[in-house]
Amino acid sequence: MKNNFELAKNFLGKIILPNEDKFVASHYSNIADGLFLFLPRNSSATLNLSISAKNSAVHNIIVLQEGAKLNYFENYADGNEFVVDATEIFAAENSQINFQSFQNLPQDVFHLSYKKASLQRYAVCDWNFGCFGGKFSRWKIETDFEGEGAQSENIGIFFGNEGQHIDISTV
Repeated sequence: MKNNFELAKNFLGKIILPNEDKFVASHYSNIADGLFLFLPRNSSATLNLSISAKNSAVHNIIVLQEGAKLNYFENYADGNEFVVDATEIFAAENSQINFQSFQNLPQDVFHLSYKKASLQRYAVCDWNFGCFGGKFSRWKIETDFEGEGAQSENIGIFFGNEGQHIDISTV
């Protein structure tokens, strides 16, 4: 985000609001790392990320212009004791994102994840989630349908153990 801050700031905090809850507010005041991805009109890309959440607040912004297509995969496999990540997705008309997020953090980590997409006319966002690690893991996945024909699908898998708490909500 540092390299494209002027463009990124037009999107930062527009759909995941800083006053959503106390954890999100804390996240915004401590953002230490993140990704800003802008896909131009009618382009396509695939992105595979392995994210080390040593910084406790990671914020990603994904912007798809009209007709853009993205296959996105992120894997959180390392982190400190408390990790809060957020991803804001802006999908223009006829764009498509296949968003895959997997978390296999160490068993002593508390992890809160906020993912939200704003879909314009005929845009598609398919969410795929896997939660395998952490002591406490809370995922909040939201999709706003802003235009006619916008659609989304959520698929999730999780495996917990006796000392693990997993909370997944979709709106």
